[in-house]
Amino acid sequence: METLRQIRYAFRTLRRNRLYAAVSIFTLALGIGASTVIFSAVNAILLRPLPYRQDGQMVYVFLRDVAHGNDRMPLSVPELHDYRQQSQTLDGVAAYYEGNFNITTHGQPEQIAGTRVSVNLIPLLGMKPVLGRNFLPEEEFPSQQGGVVLLSHRLWTRRFNSNPDILNQAVTMNGVTYRVVGVMSPDFYFPDRDTELWVPLLMVNSKNSPRSTRLLHVIGRLKPDVTLPQAQTEMATIAARLEQSYNENKGMGATAVSLQDYVFGDIRLPLQILLGAAGFLLLIVCANVTSLQLARAAIRGKEVALRAALGANRAHLIRQLMIESLVLALLGGVLGLILAFGGNRLLVAFSPDNVPRMDEIGIDYRVLVFALAVSVLTSLLFGIIPALRTSKPDLQEGLKEGTQGLWALGGRRIFKVLIVSEVALAVVLLTGAGLLVRSFRQLRAVNPGFDPENVVTMQIALPLAKYRGKPQIITFFEQLVERVRTLPGVKYAGVTQSLPLGSGDTYYMSLDVPGRTDPQQRDGRPFVAYFQISPDYFPAMGASLLDGRFFTDEDSKPGPPTTIINEKVASFYFPNESPIGKSIRAGSPPDGWGPEMTIIGVVADIRFEELDHSPAMQIYSLHSKGLDIGVSNTMILAARTSSDPATLIAPIREQVWSLDKDQPVAKVATMENVVSDSLARRRFIMILLGAFAAMALTLANLGIYGVISYFVVQRGREIGIRMALGAERRSVLMMVMKQGMALVLSGIAIGLAGAYLLTRLIASLLYGVTTRDPVTFIVTPLILVAVPLLAISIPALKATKEDPLRALRY
Repeated sequence: METLRQIRYAFRTLRRNRLYAAVSIFTLALGIGASTVIFSAVNAILLRPLPYRQDGQMVYVFLRDVAHGNDRMPLSVPELHDYRQQSQTLDGVAAYYEGNFNITTHGQPEQIAGTRVSVNLIPLLGMKPVLGRNFLPEEEFPSQQGGVVLLSHRLWTRRFNSNPDILNQAVTMNGVTYRVVGVMSPDFYFPDRDTELWVPLLMVNSKNSPRSTRLLHVIGRLKPDVTLPQAQTEMATIAARLEQSYNENKGMGATAVSLQDYVFGDIRLPLQILLGAAGFLLLIVCANVTSLQLARAAIRGKEVALRAALGANRAHLIRQLMIESLVLALLGGVLGLILAFGGNRLLVAFSPDNVPRMDEIGIDYRVLVFALAVSVLTSLLFGIIPALRTSKPDLQEGLKEGTQGLWALGGRRIFKVLIVSEVALAVVLLTGAGLLVRSFRQLRAVNPGFDPENVVTMQIALPLAKYRGKPQIITFFEQLVERVRTLPGVKYAGVTQSLPLGSGDTYYMSLDVPGRTDPQQRDGRPFVAYFQISPDYFPAMGASLLDGRFFTDEDSKPGPPTTIINEKVASFYFPNESPIGKSIRAGSPPDGWGPEMTIIGVVADIRFEELDHSPAMQIYSLHSKGLDIGVSNTMILAARTSSDPATLIAPIREQVWSLDKDQPVAKVATMENVVSDSLARRRFIMILLGAFAAMALTLANLGIYGVISYFVVQRGREIGIRMALGAERRSVLMMVMKQGMALVLSGIAIGLAGAYLLTRLIASLLYGVTTRDPVTFIVTPLILVAVPLLAISIPALKATKEDPLRALRY
């Protein structure tokens, strides 16, 4: 009953002080809401289990090519069998590789993202269809009756209208008839949410698959009581055994990576940094509300003294004051949840597509518990100091009219600590945000090796069951390029096997210069990225020619093959000489070398992975020649236009359909969007951390303004007496400004020291700047000196207008 009376009294007190209550509740809601939004993302992405049985036991197996810095290489079919047979730590090993499937029945032609899986993969994940069945062991072997397919729930709903009679229906994909055997549950996805169908991985049983053809992603389940380090040790042991047995495995190690690390490894650190930033913001909020509580405690000094004089003990007073703080925090938490609900929607709407599980962000029981816990914690943080100081009043001073209250009782030091702490925390956040902004500007300035303006691209994957021979594939793409060239507004058009910063297949090979015997030709050959393109691809992409010439239609005619290399290949293999006219050959030793190709040109390095990744060595040959690896049936069309490239999407699609009415196009995008999307995750993290820094700076300055204003009010009599005794307004102004700026400068010094230590945590997110970037560490203090000047100058100017007569009268 006593507690209920104290709660009712707390609400009555807040109603009598509406402005104080509103400011405190909104400030708390801002901090709690921001923290809850970030925790919602952490909860959805990192804390919720993946939709597989005991997902913590799932691991990926990768080869490690230490010499070339590749720690996550896929496996070949023979290597898959080796690890299956020799592993004692894994309870089941499965494999898959991703691809595209052209569906030409049940609606318009459409390219669907699919995955070829070994028949034991879905059971290994502990999943089963909601309709139909899993794959059978015999379905991993080729059949004359066609194949079988499992549909995602989304594809079944979207393209087949949730037809309950879908089982055993025929679906034509890539020119082959597949029979639907099942539909997966709505929450199942693998390996990512883009995948909408699964078919058996027939090549698992191939006896002739080369050991050096590594396409398979391999996943396994740890046996009970087996740890990840034990599995990693075993994988390395098996790799060493294979290295002794096969030339193709020379220099190849192996490791195991947890499924969680594989899926969320790239986003875990940014989320942890954002959660830490939200925590810093929450501390600033607590410091602000503590200042408000202390200021109000000074005003309530007489009330508390009177309650103590009437017999209230200190424990009773502390409990009453803490209940009032808890009520404030809970009200702030409720408003914070409302703000978090809207914040979550904004977060999902503006998040990049390559952040996994963002669509799962929402308010669940974990988020509610977090918001409640944060509310209670903040009530302790901002309430305990005012409660302890206020609950021990000086009765003689407290019952006097006109007492200076808490300020006179030594509260000045607490106010100073709070302000210094707020500024220091704001410095850390602002420095981190500044480093990310500087890094992003450096990344935007990177030359990608091509001109993305006015270029539209789209992927065309020809089904091999329909386009059975090299001539048919070549003819289709040559006719398509020729037709697109004639469209109004098109300046150049070409096709490529892989798009810069985008999609496509990239083959990596070794390179040999015939007749050369220097060590770099024998040992430690770097991998070279190999691309098939059409003659006008480079002009269409706006690539820079550094030496020689581009391909022409003459190079497509029968004759010795020609090649174009990038600047990095030229500087490595032909230093201090022109490579034009020299010969090279590509291959995968010990399988052998391809034909000699004559170098006709050198182009600038093109960044095919990320802007912050160093360009690989690159060689290009004509798609029509194909060389020994064959002709790619999946190509990406690029067309440079003289106007808005989006206006050409429909005409180009019509040209594709005029050649083949069943051929879909996919991944339609402008190159400007491709470049922008490649920076989306960095931009997203930068904006969020920048928003936290802006809120921290605003709250810190509001705190400074409030404390200095309170200082002016509390010392009004002293200031008036000074002026009555002849002190000039300028000296009073300088006195207030110096005291305020001393606090700000102390906070900046502490904050810079903290930033110097903490910004190393974001080192992996930076490009072109270091965590000790002098520009950021100079500009940040200047901002945090300039902005608080306004917050301090307003109450300082008010102090100069103090009436000396009024000060002498009271």
